[in-house]
Amino acid sequence: MPRKARQKSATNFYHIVSRGINKINVFEEKREKSRILNLIRENYEEYSIKIFAYCIMSNHFHLLLEADLKDLASFMAKIIASFAHYYNYKHNRTGYVFQDRFRSQCIETQSYFWSCLRYIHLNPVRELKLQGMF
Repeated sequence: MPRKARQKSATNFYHIVSRGINKINVFEEKREKSRILNLIRENYEEYSIKIFAYCIMSNHFHLLLEADLKDLASFMAKIIASFAHYYNYKHNRTGYVFQDRFRSQCIETQSYFWSCLRYIHLNPVRELKLQGMF
């Protein structure tokens, strides 16, 4: 059965989430977080992506961005594949690193944009509270 087509946002704003396969802590070490950030930095201009917020947690990452749907798909394919290649090499493993396709939620209103921005920026704070650090 074919996959469901990704929804196109009328505003070209998206909330992107990509999670490690089986919820593994893909970004547990600082070098992994640095690598995914470097991949994003190296490629966002090539695909005409504007990034408004990001958050890298231990087992997933969030992006709030503006992009054409075609550019978004190409951009995410490049950074996810490049990171998976790096991660598998560094950890002497093979196979998928990320679970399924990345999720993309269309952001159609200004109020949802601001809610999403707050959600992404507060995600690490919520995690610290769950761990009893706050």
